Amino acid sequence: MKNMLVIKQNIMVDSFHEPRPYKTKFWVTKECYKQLLKRAKETKMTVSNIIRMALNYVIFDEAQLEKLKDKEEMSDELVHRKHRSTVNLSEEQANRIAEISNKHGISRTEIIKRSIEIFLNQVNFRRGDR
Repeated sequence: MKNMLVIKQNIMVDSFHEPRPYKTKFWVTKECYKQLLKRAKETKMTVSNIIRMALNYVIFDEAQLEKLKDKEEMSDELVHRKHRSTVNLSEEQANRIAEISNKHGISRTEIIKRSIEIFLNQVNFRRGDR
């Protein structure tokens, strides 16, 4: 069963006033990149906000973290687009990614990539104002 994420028009998912000092590079597969763009268009959110939501969904939940550790690497071709290759993270997110990386031996880029893939495969997006 997939989880359902309902985004209401009047709810702010991400605070624009909160500083995000940790700029992090990442790479995703072509399919994942297309899904991110599709979700951003459907929800009228930025790709960066969706990525931060994906990270929160995976890195702070032990059940999802197990999936992150067990998931085999995708053999799909990676895409690198300079304008989409970085995301600004909060200190809490950056510290948690570093902790997971050190504890489980997974690169930080791989943690971000896998978190996005897990999130996009498990969460259905639906706008609550339709």
